[in-house]
Amino acid sequence: MPCLTTTDDDAALRIRRSALDRGRLMLVMGPAPTARQGLRDLDQRAPLRALFPHAEPGEVPMVVVTSTSGGIVAGDRLSVSVTLKPDSRLLLMPQAAERVYRSTSSVSEVDNHFIVGPGASFEWLPQETILYDQARFERRTRVSLADETAQALFGEIIVLGRTAHGECVGRGRLRDAWAIEVAGKLILADALDIAEADFAAARHHPAAIGGMTAIAGFCAVGAPDAGAAMALRDRLRIVLAEVNGPDAEFGTKHASNILHVPARDADGAARPVVGIGAIDGVVVVRMAGRDAARVKAVFDALWAAARAGLMGRPPRLPRIRRG
Repeated sequence: MPCLTTTDDDAALRIRRSALDRGRLMLVMGPAPTARQGLRDLDQRAPLRALFPHAEPGEVPMVVVTSTSGGIVAGDRLSVSVTLKPDSRLLLMPQAAERVYRSTSSVSEVDNHFIVGPGASFEWLPQETILYDQARFERRTRVSLADETAQALFGEIIVLGRTAHGECVGRGRLRDAWAIEVAGKLILADALDIAEADFAAARHHPAAIGGMTAIAGFCAVGAPDAGAAMALRDRLRIVLAEVNGPDAEFGTKHASNILHVPARDADGAARPVVGIGAIDGVVVVRMAGRDAARVKAVFDALWAAARAGLMGRPPRLPRIRRG
């Protein structure tokens, strides 16, 4: 039996690493009572896997995305592509929070593409993406709706450091971009883009991250008309006042935004800064805060109200997300 040299070992490691750092999940779903029955095509490559749990009564079919890698490291390339056939319904979510570890070389990249057919409705309910100090991370999310009858609700939650451990992210690279298309036409695009050289300054500047440790947001697309989108926006503002305090403001004129001093509850907990608006029929929610758990709680409450108002689904999150 031939002996393996160090060069052979290194080459084998590179081959193995190349296979692992280009994970892919491709799903095609059709209309059906359950996700397993609706599955039309599936291509999954390590470390990404699709799970098909039983949905609660009254819920739509659900697929859970899991990763066997334990986190994202330098040079990882991951992609998730989901296509919903006409009149399909699906709730897609990660199984747990994703960790992006320190990198001394390459940028880690994630590409999401969600294609929603006529009359179909799609949810991408995020868990937290936790960036460690000196992480380098870029994510691109593209949502393509076939026409005005398709609906989508998607978002992301970014946490800078393991806040429960008192960890602070002082250096890094972050780009999180998304785009929405309807009938092949780009209707809305946005990106949070912080270069590595500017990260430390942006981390504390009030016009950028402003000392916040959690950044989150979501978009609701597919309201029947502009009036329905405005009504959903107004409903979410009412829910925000209920969960985040009666003196909530909206948009860039929030006093906390200007003064860089978030409002606080009686128990001293800092309230997230939240903005809710409607642009060309798309309801956009943005928030940031110093308490990641509080940001997620507000996010969850607004998401539950949005899925009920836009899609007529139960005003709750799946059991797997509620814990």
